[in-house]
Amino acid sequence: MNGSCSCEKCKFEILNKPLIVHGCHCENCQRQSGSSHSQNAMIEKNNVKLLSGQIEPILVSTGSGQGQIVCRCKDCKIALWSVYNIVGPDFYYIRVGTLEKPELFPPDVHIFLSSKVSWFQIPEGVPRFEKMYDRKQIWHQSALNRMRAILDK
Repeated sequence: MNGSCSCEKCKFEILNKPLIVHGCHCENCQRQSGSSHSQNAMIEKNNVKLLSGQIEPILVSTGSGQGQIVCRCKDCKIALWSVYNIVGPDFYYIRVGTLEKPELFPPDVHIFLSSKVSWFQIPEGVPRFEKMYDRKQIWHQSALNRMRAILDK
């Protein structure tokens, strides 16, 4: 699956399916995305290939206090992915809206509902949490194995 920024100078490819897709409703994601929530596909850094363009990393705050590095197109400044310092540099959180077919990546889970805007409706059957969740309870075993393989290196 390919993705790009608005000016299409930054193009990238994801080489595997995401570990998980989050719909995050925290106040930071609302403010930073300018929307009701952010939708991020978590994937290993080694499964993302920058095909063209230059990335500009910008450190912004997070609720954990450890911050995240938002990687933006150097030209149009569109956010392509983030690196959350609490998780580490080996994982990217791809902005689903930058992918060619974002409809293929609906949220697997909605998080930080304690600050969700009242009018946003979460589909029935999708796991939801007031804050964060325990990966072992939500992720598929194959995704847990992929994460463990990176962390064990």
